[in-house]
Amino acid sequence: MSLTGRWGFRFVLGLRKMKGRLYRVQRTPMRRYGRGAGRAMAAVCISYENGFQRKAEKLSMKLDLPMVGEWQGEQLGLQQKLRRKASRQKRRNPEWVREGKEKDLGEFDYVMSVGKCLEVYSLERPFNPLKVDFQAGRAGYRIQNAVEGCDSNLIEKAVRVSHQPQIRVIDATGGLGLDAMILATRGANVTVIERCGVVFSVLQDGVIRAKQESFQHLDINVVFGDSIEYLKCYIGNVQLPNPNNDPRDHVSKLGYNDPPHVIYMDPMYPHHQQRRSGARKEMTVLRDLAGDDQDCVELLEVSLKTCLERVVVKRAIRAPPFTCAQKPLGYDLSLPGKSCRYDIYNSTRLPAV
Repeated sequence: MSLTGRWGFRFVLGLRKMKGRLYRVQRTPMRRYGRGAGRAMAAVCISYENGFQRKAEKLSMKLDLPMVGEWQGEQLGLQQKLRRKASRQKRRNPEWVREGKEKDLGEFDYVMSVGKCLEVYSLERPFNPLKVDFQAGRAGYRIQNAVEGCDSNLIEKAVRVSHQPQIRVIDATGGLGLDAMILATRGANVTVIERCGVVFSVLQDGVIRAKQESFQHLDINVVFGDSIEYLKCYIGNVQLPNPNNDPRDHVSKLGYNDPPHVIYMDPMYPHHQQRRSGARKEMTVLRDLAGDDQDCVELLEVSLKTCLERVVVKRAIRAPPFTCAQKPLGYDLSLPGKSCRYDIYNSTRLPAV
């Protein structure tokens, strides 16, 4: 049984049997932090650990984000506890004013810490720091299974990695790059495109560390830019809105002058399509940093004109399929799983003259 409070809290009530008696249990209230379409993205700043100041300065200039100086991981964890404590006091008493001499990070929601690896600390949520590590945790487990061939992933069947060696794949929605890394371990040439600067930096850092330690043989590259502008470079001569940041430079540098065989999309699900249990930590942070993907239909149309074989779209199991002018009836084939499915759209690319 669940009740929703007037301030957006959700209380979950239940009964628990202990020593022959029934006790009513009230779990911790869960605040609704969702950032809907049209709202401002999270405020992010950059800090650095001892010895990484120059690296942080370069990253701050590249992403145009403010730098707040040297902060160790323990200090950021304490800042998170103080911020959440102050938030609780504010809800109880709107006139409450925090008193103390501790350093404060102002109105920033997230801090990207520059050290041996890039980590994103949430100051408003009870989350551990977010980082991309392809050798440990859930991501490491899935990749290790993919390397050993122990796990038959639906994404491999949808992309048809085993049917064509050195298949060229573009992951047009980036994110934390787990699916792209799985495809790369199966022998695909993968290019990941991410348009959110913070997410791109964390993903690129994880890929570089993975290549340096255990996955030197993988052919995977990360590109910072807009996927639609990037894919239009394969279609023909187009007028890009920002000539100073021409994605065609990335195409020539990577050597991918030939169009990709497959384009993979994993768009951010809108709030009404999320499961009632809530999204995982990674998805919640990604939504705060990058927001929802509002141009999925346009990206699908451009992808269908670009790829040589197919476009693979990952969707929630009950979500409606994407439709566009080339595919008014939706996908051509779908591979359903337990919680998601892979919709396959055959390419509509015109043959070369």
